[in-house]
Amino acid sequence: MGRNSGIFAQSNENASGNGGSIVINNPANINILQQGAIAVDSLGTGEGGNIQITSENITLNQGKITAETTSGQGGNISLTINDTLEMRQESTISTTAGIDEKGGGDGGNITLNPARFIITKPEENSDITANAWTGDGGNIEITTEAIFGIEPREELTQFSDITASSQFGVDGEITINRITSDPNTLVDEIPRPTENITFLQACSRGR
Repeated sequence: MGRNSGIFAQSNENASGNGGSIVINNPANINILQQGAIAVDSLGTGEGGNIQITSENITLNQGKITAETTSGQGGNISLTINDTLEMRQESTISTTAGIDEKGGGDGGNITLNPARFIITKPEENSDITANAWTGDGGNIEITTEAIFGIEPREELTQFSDITASSQFGVDGEITINRITSDPNTLVDEIPRPTENITFLQACSRGR
């Protein structure tokens, strides 16, 4: 997905309905680039939809996967990845609920299952968030061999963060399950950023 393109199942600003859901079962790589997005956001008063993706690898470079809401309950995001999740240049995976003190709703839950690695750079400010404003923060569960360049924090910073916080509600929980591997081979097997980009062609926008 290139600049400002993507797959959308969003509700509009004045709508009361919920965002739709997106399910992608793609054995190939998914690349979301240059402000591209997969989004089930609710811009009105409804709840966010859910996103469920299965893929070999997922790469976000200035890309977003979001189930955010303006004032309703955040949707859930579940990513099952056979190899690696790579996040670069202010990329976002988010189920955040509420954009200001008027926004209610709990943050949605995020489940990430990269079989091998999550790769970011600390200084590039790529974030995984299940935050809320007046509601409770969502829960984040990650199961993987290793995580590089991003870490759990109590609140967002200028670095790459994993957060499940709430301004006025109860913070969510962040759980990281480590898959055991051979430490002698781990460093040599870290994949390098690919120069070959495969674009996902199918794009649609819900109303």
